[in-house]
Amino acid sequence: MRDKFSEAGTGPGAAMSGDRVALRDELLALIDGWGLDLPSDLDDHSPLIASGLLDSLALFNLILWIETKIGHSIDPTTVDVAREWASIADILQYIHRINGASGHIDVLRPSTAARPVPESEYRIVRYDPSYKRAVAQFQTGLWSPDPELNLRYLEWKYETNPYVDVPYIYLAFHDDEIIGMRGFYASRWEAGVPARQWNVLVADDLLIREDHRNRGWVTRIMNAAYTDLRDSKSPFLFNLSGGQLTVLGSLAMGWRSTGPLKPMGRRSRGNTPWRALRIVLKRLPYLRRYGESRLPYGAAERGPFERLDRAHTPFTKKGGPAVEIDTRPRSKAMAALIERIGHDGRVRHVRDKSYFDWRFRNPHWEYRFLYVGRDSLEGYLVLKGGIARPGPSPRVSIVDLEAIGGEVQAALLEAAVRAGAFAELVIWTATANDQLLQQLYALRFEPIDQGVTASGLPCFLVRPIADERLDEEWRLGDTRLLDLKNWDIRMLFSMAG
Repeated sequence: MRDKFSEAGTGPGAAMSGDRVALRDELLALIDGWGLDLPSDLDDHSPLIASGLLDSLALFNLILWIETKIGHSIDPTTVDVAREWASIADILQYIHRINGASGHIDVLRPSTAARPVPESEYRIVRYDPSYKRAVAQFQTGLWSPDPELNLRYLEWKYETNPYVDVPYIYLAFHDDEIIGMRGFYASRWEAGVPARQWNVLVADDLLIREDHRNRGWVTRIMNAAYTDLRDSKSPFLFNLSGGQLTVLGSLAMGWRSTGPLKPMGRRSRGNTPWRALRIVLKRLPYLRRYGESRLPYGAAERGPFERLDRAHTPFTKKGGPAVEIDTRPRSKAMAALIERIGHDGRVRHVRDKSYFDWRFRNPHWEYRFLYVGRDSLEGYLVLKGGIARPGPSPRVSIVDLEAIGGEVQAALLEAAVRAGAFAELVIWTATANDQLLQQLYALRFEPIDQGVTASGLPCFLVRPIADERLDEEWRLGDTRLLDLKNWDIRMLFSMAG
């Protein structure tokens, strides 16, 4: 192990205690065991983040190791990963600082340029339609196992998108095979009073083929994209639905979180035995395959919208407004309601008729719509369920909700809960007002997914395209983007909805 790494922790001002040497050796052994494509001259000051040596999975493993050393979990969105974990020396310093180690250890920091990942026979290209079927096949590793469904999703998301004519997709090739992809789909946002609108590209659809991971390809694809996107009209990039590994990789490249999205959920007590049975089956080697099949699911989990589709419509509760249940979006009426309610100046996605017409054609999801009012709506609630998964998807989400008042809002929520009788119903609440939160608590919603939320997820991420703007204050017009109070966030605005 010591032969592989330079001994950079020696010399004036860089002496290390025995504990620190042991910690360093443990970290070096850990990094060596991840199967990374490491340079032979790696030392304590070599750039791990800027060089792309640590891809998302390695960063995740690094967090787990650091957590064992400091004795508590880490919310990575509160850490300046690119600076505080830039090198082995920085990681050790971070651990000592968090642990309150006495005595600052000065570390000699020689100037070290980021070492590029070898080019070899790889190349990164901008997408064109000739790659369409190859992308659909490649994305069976992320979108769905069905290439034809993936083809429809690709066409919907990037080619029929109402905000851009040309897809922004970047592909990494090894010889003639795709080994990596990062897509940026177009969106339109508004903020301020009076409202101004901006087109913003949203980073999504990141996938690196398994046998090419931990070789710096996420960094290389993103750097190629940053360079190419400088000519776009988008002032910022958003990332609205990244998983844990994607978020970690983004934080390492200068992205910042607007804050956690605080999912709340309501689980049906009738499905508790089914959930318990699946947990037991997955723990038993000979029965694990049954835990991953459709068998140990209740009716509400196998067909989450079946009860809602059979419900009497309009749904009424004594003294409340009637709620109609429909499978079709009333795009024009929904957009008119939003315009009638008005805009409070927070950052939100534009929701006009053209957006709704496009948004609800997403082939990966199915939707149900709850309405109060006929031609002139007084409120609506949109539910989403999954259809692109190999197994049942019990979770249903409230992806959008608008109402002219509390009574209408309460009626829509009550209809979703009572008429739907879902196994699990979820909504993001980070920017919800007190009235909505009180109504959710009254319907037995509670914080969920604590294992994920402890890491600051899910979250919205923001980054300016130009590196020279990373140290500026990030604003859309006069609205500060890194203040969660300035956002109106709905799940519909992300591909999670």
